[in-house]
Amino acid sequence: MLLLSCKPGETFKLGEEIVVSVMDIQGKHVRLGLMAPKKIAIHRHEHYQKYQGRKR
Repeated sequence: MLLLSCKPGETFKLGEEIVVSVMDIQGKHVRLGLMAPKKIAIHRHEHYQKYQGRKR
């Protein structure tokens, strides 16, 4: 696992098509902005696990 330290306004790329921006940090809460093509689904891991459990 790669751990990054970022400040609000900083941006990094995942591969060629995904851009992640740190929008805001308030205490323990971090707001991220994600840009990716529509063909790439983006889900919070917790929500994705619940969805996968319902599909079975």
